[in-house]
Formats: sequence, C-alpha cells, structure tokens
Amino acid sequence: MSDDLFTLEHVHAALNHYTINHGIENGLYPYSPAYWCVEQVAQLTDAEREAALFRLSVWDLINMPAVTVKELCKPGSDVWNYSIIATSADNSKNELLVSACAIWGWGLTVEFDSISYHLAASNLVFAMLAQEQHTRSILNDFEDLPNKEVRRKAARAKYEIYYGPLKTQCQNWAQEVIDKAESRITIQKLTEAVYGLYLGELKAHPKGTPEYRKIHPLNNNGEYLAEIQFSTIRGWVAPMVSNRRTSKNK
Repeated sequence: MSDDLFTLEHVHAALNHYTINHGIENGLYPYSPAYWCVEQVAQLTDAEREAALFRLSVWDLINMPAVTVKELCKPGSDVWNYSIIATSADNSKNELLVSACAIWGWGLTVEFDSISYHLAASNLVFAMLAQEQHTRSILNDFEDLPNKEVRRKAARAKYEIYYGPLKTQCQNWAQEVIDKAESRITIQKLTEAVYGLYLGELKAHPKGTPEYRKIHPLNNNGEYLAEIQFSTIRGWVAPMVSNRRTSKNK
C-alpha cells in the first residue's frame, strides 16, 4: 500500500470492503456514512476518482496520513478549513466523497485509532450533505453586517483558507529549522530560512507541475494563487518563536 493517504488504491480498498451487501448483512446500510459514501463513489470511473483526489492530496506532500486524519477531526484547523470549507464552497461534491473513501480505505490497511479515521471521513461526507442542504454561501456568518464589511471579511477568510496548505508547509519547515538550531533563533533568521526553502521548492517544482498546483490551487477565475512574499511567511512563523520564548520563561 502507498504511504500517502489520498490514493486510488485506498479508494479501491474502501469500495471492496464497504459493499451494500455487507452493509445490509450487518445492519449498517444505509445508516453508516461509509456505506452510503461508497455507494456514491462506486458510480464514478477511476479517472473521475483520481481527479477528485487531486485537491486534498496536497496534504500528502506536507503531512503524514495520521497527522492529516487527526487534523480533519479538529474543526477550525488549517487542514479542516481547506479540506472542508474551501472544497464545499467550490461545490466539489466528488472531491469530498472520494477523499472520504480514501480515508476509510487507508484505515483498513493500518493500525490506527478507528474513531479518528471514521470521524475524519464522516466530516467530509457531512460537509457535502450540508452544502447541498444549505445552498446559501459561506457569507451566512456575516449576513447581519453591512455589505462592504461582508465582502471584506469573506475575502479575508477565503484568503486564509486557500493558503492553508502552504501555511502548514512553511510552519513545518520552520519547526525543522528551530529543532536544528544550536542557539536561540530570531524571527528574522527563521523567516529567511523558511523563505529560502520556499524559493527552493518553487525552483524544484515550477508553475505547471502537479506539486505547484497542489500548493497554489487555481481560483474561480482559473488563476493560480499568488506566490507568497517574505512578509507573509514572517507572519506565519513569528508566533512560533514567540511561543517558544514564552514556554521557556515559564
């Protein structure tokens, strides 16, 4: 089995295990989200399934599968926001369902907390159903605010969500730099180190490559997200230095 989470191999494992006949026999169909989800995904071709896995497979570049699964159990985390809010907002039904199947299939192949991977996958399924039930936009949270304020807050929220994978990758790099530092590192030095790693990533995987497209996904206009600047990375990694100093002083 692959070391990645969002793979066609894991989708097939779920399709083979969570069959309708098996679900009827054990009384779980159609009440179990796993059996219901697999029934939907079974109607797709492998090409459609593979295409649907692309968006969330960005986390395979950044995290180990167990980390991604745990983060999908935490509403509000960068992984949860990007995988659920952003994907739901784009009306990507197949992406949520096929990715959920991949998580269930992965759970069948490893020794891992079954509650976590069932919850993570179920969160994706629920997000899809909730999006279908509530066709209004994610601006609902701001509906009582003036229109100008609505647009500003929504734009900011969307910016933070879509940059979630890149933010997580930069923070992972920052943690590696901090762990390897022989002495206390400054925010400036940490930012320079992470920015250098980001530029190296752009050189290794330029625009147009799958790796680039995963971390800089296309927006609704078919344009790549803008490449991040030094100041953005500084904002993402600065709290890691501040928090480290605070914890040492306690």
